[in-house]
Amino acid sequence: MSQRERIAWAQLRVGILVIISLNGFRRSHFFIAARWDSSRRRYTIKAYLPSASDLREGASVRLAASW
Repeated sequence: MSQRERIAWAQLRVGILVIISLNGFRRSHFFIAARWDSSRRRYTIKAYLPSASDLREGASVRLAASW
């Protein structure tokens, strides 16, 4: 097998891998988006705090991400 044929075969394998990966990403994105309700702006988050005396059930809470 000549070097040109080996390069063509390697490019074909990379192309197939890219197509499979993009298809998997598209499918996973579809399933995540199908479960996402953008009209709902409420989330249920469970947190264990040492003291939550100032919190009331149903009250608005702001969450700050620190990453």
